[in-house]
Formats: sequence, C-alpha cells, structure tokens
Amino acid sequence: EIELYWGDKFIFENSRVLLLGKPKIGKSNWLGAFAAGASTGTDFMGVPFSRPLKVMWLQAEIIAEFLKQRDGDIQQISDEIAFHNPDIVMIDPVINFFDGEENNNSEIHKLLDRIDMLIEMNSTSIMIAHHTGKERADDKTFMSARGGSAFAGWFDSGIKLAGERPDV
Repeated sequence: EIELYWGDKFIFENSRVLLLGKPKIGKSNWLGAFAAGASTGTDFMGVPFSRPLKVMWLQAEIIAEFLKQRDGDIQQISDEIAFHNPDIVMIDPVINFFDGEENNNSEIHKLLDRIDMLIEMNSTSIMIAHHTGKERADDKTFMSARGGSAFAGWFDSGIKLAGERPDV
C-alpha cells in the first residue's frame, strides 16, 4: 500500500511534485514552510501531514559561479539521499542543478529522467521548484513552465503560485 504524506493523495511515497511560479514570487518561502510542517508532522496550509517526515532540501539560489562546481553530479546527490534516507527531497530551483539548455525539450527530458532515477533508486518523493516563463494573463496551466511541455507532463501533483505580493 502506498503511504500518503500530505493532502488528499497530493504528496505520497515516490511521488513527483512540481512547484511552479515566476522568479521571486515565494517558491523558496513556500518550500521552507512546507518543510517545517512536514518535519514536525504538523499542518501546512490547514492540511495535516500523516506523520513527521524526513525532508532534504537541496537549495541552489546562490551565485552562479559557485553552482558549476555542483552541476551534473547525480551520483553525489544520490549518495547523499541514500545516506540521509529522506521521505521527500526538495530541489530548489531545479534548473540550477542543470547545465543544459532550458528550452530544449530533449535535454529537459534527460534531466527529468535523472530525477526519476533518484526516486527509483532511493524510494523517495521529489518536489522540484521551477520558474515560469513569459505567461499570458489567461494561462493558469503548467504549460507556462520554462522548458514547457516536458515539465507539464512529468509530475503527479502540481502547485502553481500566482499573483503579486502580498497576495500570492
């Protein structure tokens, strides 16, 4: 039986979650609050977690020249996940762990395949934070993800932050 973590079958064992929003809208703040609720087993956004969960947050909102030292080492990331054995791994933002072309669907598919391998090898759920591109006012879908359709077809559950501060 698949273990449910949060929401009505929203985040569960080995699930793939996409958190989408424009730059600086508050994706990292959302993830921090989510991680606090998950790790303590309390509520987040009024919804309880099934139990206290072990969360690993791979955060890469840092100076670009430092990132290149991290790129492409899927084995090191996998080793860290295996060592810590988290229920949920959050990758924030996913594109900073990628050195390919963001608008090339085949390169994005390779990235998402590597993330799927992390899920399979480590029996963990993965939540990726990603930016939207230029979007029309009427676009409420996940097709507005930079890299487009590859991301839109990847996830089990999705969260899209919209609006302007403080009304996100």
